[in-house]
Amino acid sequence: MKYYRRLTIIGIFALGLAGCSSEEAKESVVPEEQEVETETEKVEVVEVEEESVQEDKAEMDTVYGALDIDSYKKESDMMYRDVDRNVLYLLADDQIFQAEVILDGDLGVNVDMDLPFLTGHAMDYMAEDASLIQTKSATEFVYESKQLGKKYDVLYASDTGNNVITRVIVSQHIE
Repeated sequence: MKYYRRLTIIGIFALGLAGCSSEEAKESVVPEEQEVETETEKVEVVEVEEESVQEDKAEMDTVYGALDIDSYKKESDMMYRDVDRNVLYLLADDQIFQAEVILDGDLGVNVDMDLPFLTGHAMDYMAEDASLIQTKSATEFVYESKQLGKKYDVLYASDTGNNVITRVIVSQHIE
C-alpha cells in the first residue's frame, strides 16, 4: 500500500511537472507564432511594393517598353521586324520608340469603315489603360496612359495614294 501511495505521489508530482512544462512550452510557442506572423506581413508588403513598381513600366514589345531583340529579325542597328505579325519596331535608348504594323493593301481597310479594327491594332502597342485624348485629324490621334504617365501618337497611313490604310503607326508622343 505504501508502494501505491508513493507511485500516486510520484504520478501527481510528474503530472504537475508536465503541466508546468506544457505552459512554458505554450508561452514559448506564442512568441514564435508572433514572429512568423510578422515575417509574413513583411513579405506581403514587399510583394505589394514590387507590383506597384511593375505597374509603372511599359509592357514588353509595346511603345516605351523593351524589345526582346533575339526574337526578331534585325533590319538595322535600331530597327527590328516581327516577320510573323508584319510589325517593324524602331528603338531609341533601349526602348521601343515606334511600332509600325504593315497591313495588306488588298484588304481595302479605310478609316471610315474600319476604325475599330485599326484602333485595335494600335492598342496592341500601347499600355492597357491608354485612352484617346485628342483627335488631330481623321487619321492622326493622341492617346495617354495615366498609369505610365506617357502619351502616344497614332497615325493611320496610306501608301497607295487613296484612302486605303496600309500602316498603323504607334510612336512615343512628340510635343
